[in-house]
Order: sequence, then C-alpha cells, then structure tokens
Amino acid sequence: MTILWTRRALTDVAAVLAEIAAEDPAAASRFNDRLLELIETTLVTQPRMGRPGRVTDTRELIVHPRYILAYRVRSEVLELLAFRHSVRLWPDRF
Repeated sequence: MTILWTRRALTDVAAVLAEIAAEDPAAASRFNDRLLELIETTLVTQPRMGRPGRVTDTRELIVHPRYILAYRVRSEVLELLAFRHSVRLWPDRF
C-alpha cells in the first residue's frame, strides 16, 4: 500500500512536533518516530483499524488521547489527510 501525505497533514504534523519540541525536543523526536512507525507498519497493513470519520469517506485513528489522524483508503493508497488536536474544530471536508 502506498502512503500519500497531503500538504495539510504534513503541515499539521510539523506544527504539533514544533509545539512539543518547544518544551522537550527529545519527546518530539520520540513522538514523530512512534507516529511514523504506526503509519508505516500498522496502518498500511490494517487500514480499516480507525473508526469511521466525521467527514464522508474518511477514517480517524486516535494516535494519542490528544491527537487524531484523519485518513482515506482508496484502492492501494493510504491518503493521510490531517493530524488534529482532539479539541480543535473538525472541517466539513478535506
């Protein structure tokens, strides 16, 4: 399965990592490593593991109690749409 990162997802992850790194750079690095491992090893082999998304035709994976990864599965493509803090407003579409 191919992983496709949208610009929004990349920007979201970078913002979260910068926020974490401001207080603890090592924690940000560990968080990034765990996120990538989760996506590259678990999600690509079990793409339906996330709950049905709030946006039509998407799924949501709770990566951490504070963070949710929104994604879409299309044929053999895992499209990463957004990485949001759980308290932020959710968009109507991606």
